[in-house]
Amino acid sequence: MGDVWSRNPGVSTMHPTGGTQVGWDEIRTSWENLAKICSNGRVELNDQRISVGEDLAYETGTEHVNVLIGKDKAQADFRVSNVFRREGSEWRMVHHHVDLNQTMLAILSKLETGRQT
Repeated sequence: MGDVWSRNPGVSTMHPTGGTQVGWDEIRTSWENLAKICSNGRVELNDQRISVGEDLAYETGTEHVNVLIGKDKAQADFRVSNVFRREGSEWRMVHHHVDLNQTMLAILSKLETGRQT
């Protein structure tokens, strides 16, 4: 996961669970935190479209996600946009955006409530 991301301070992500993370440290932490509570996950990109310029490219599509969050199954189709910038000879991701998902938010809220009691 880390090799595709730019370390530029302006990199950002918007996960289906809400919020915006800016900078590699916040992005890495957000992925690590999701990995701690998710299992048996599968993400498949469909309807992929790629547009490439000289130093900037973007990818759009539909991510089909099937995962366990805690003990709850979450399945959804998300519209996704990924933006890449050429850094030297490599393409690095600078932004990742996925639709907000109320089901995943409810599962996370339930998990947080369970930890507080």
